[in-house]
Amino acid sequence: MNLTPASYRLRLPLSLSVTAITTAVVMALAIGLQTLKNLRDDQGRNALLLGHAMADILVQALRHDDVWLAYSLLRGPEREAPDAAWVLVDETGRVFASNRPARYRVDQPLAEALPWLPAPDPQPLGDGTEPAMAARLQALDAAAHRPAADGPDAPRRLLRLTLSSEGTPVGELIALLSDAPFLHRFHEILRGGVLVTGGS
Repeated sequence: MNLTPASYRLRLPLSLSVTAITTAVVMALAIGLQTLKNLRDDQGRNALLLGHAMADILVQALRHDDVWLAYSLLRGPEREAPDAAWVLVDETGRVFASNRPARYRVDQPLAEALPWLPAPDPQPLGDGTEPAMAARLQALDAAAHRPAADGPDAPRRLLRLTLSSEGTPVGELIALLSDAPFLHRFHEILRGGVLVTGGS
């Protein structure tokens, strides 16, 4: 088939446009996925630091049966849109306090509040001189470890801190982390990456 100069003038710009758009989408997707990973990593580190910061007072709340102290600490200064759902569990395996009390009720069995929760691996509890914690951040990717309700508010990662005092376990602090706090920001970065890369 013979191609006329007119067909070249049509097909060449079209081919370049398709290539540019494809490149823009691929680059924006790569940037977006890396950004999402960074945001998740930051959220996990911040939750871990916060959990460690709250540990001593939460241990005291558990030992003195002070639910209000634990709730006040878990709730924090920001009452709206918390970055994580915090659940404090006592040594009997029941919910002691949470920053979402309507969802995770006081004295509710953990197996009922979080039936999908994977069993923690045995971990060292420290030297027994101060409240110590064994921490692990788990990605809830397996279907068996995901809650029935899905969506942006569904937990994607799980932080577990084993609380102990003088070498004796007194409870556990659980943080349920979702993508909801930064999903809007992620979408904005993704759209911006497409526009900037496509326009360049």
